[in-house]
Amino acid sequence: MKSPTAPSGFTLLEMLVVMVMVTLISTLLIEAMGYVLNIQRRSAQQTYQLEDKAMLEDWLRQLLQGLQPDLAGGTDVFSADREGMKGLSTHPLSTLHGELTEFTLSLQRDDALTTTDIIYRSGDQEMKLMHVKDGSLHWIYGDDQGVFHDRWPPDDKSWPQIPALIRLQGQDMDFLAAPQGPRNSPPVSASYSTFMP
Repeated sequence: MKSPTAPSGFTLLEMLVVMVMVTLISTLLIEAMGYVLNIQRRSAQQTYQLEDKAMLEDWLRQLLQGLQPDLAGGTDVFSADREGMKGLSTHPLSTLHGELTEFTLSLQRDDALTTTDIIYRSGDQEMKLMHVKDGSLHWIYGDDQGVFHDRWPPDDKSWPQIPALIRLQGQDMDFLAAPQGPRNSPPVSASYSTFMP
């Protein structure tokens, strides 16, 4: 006699259980993937903002490191106060490095005094270098003894035309640059071709 054989295949109940388990696992994996992608997006955005800020600070530092004194009595003698500065630099942002170019940096605050724009001007060009969420930003200028002043030159004494240090200070920002070129004016009888390579 033949023994009854068990039916081959899966029952409907077994198929439903497997489908429910696959659905639950898929849901968990999709949620986890969305969470990972959200973390990656936020991380990339923060990295971009940090790199962008670092690049802009580097541009600003190069501009200030390239400061050069004008001839005594010249029209572009370095002058500065808490709100900005004007002078000459061999590292301008608007032309090739090495070319002596006049520039102006100024701070512009919004009406609520909560943000500050750092504006660069050279000739007909104007660009916003940075937008900082800090309404208290101001420039200060260091002398050879490390004392900082709100303006340069600080008074009528005989000061070098270019300060030893330039600092942009605020609640959330403390930026420091040291000009690398000569700090005193060349003699009036000299021309820049004598001093520039």
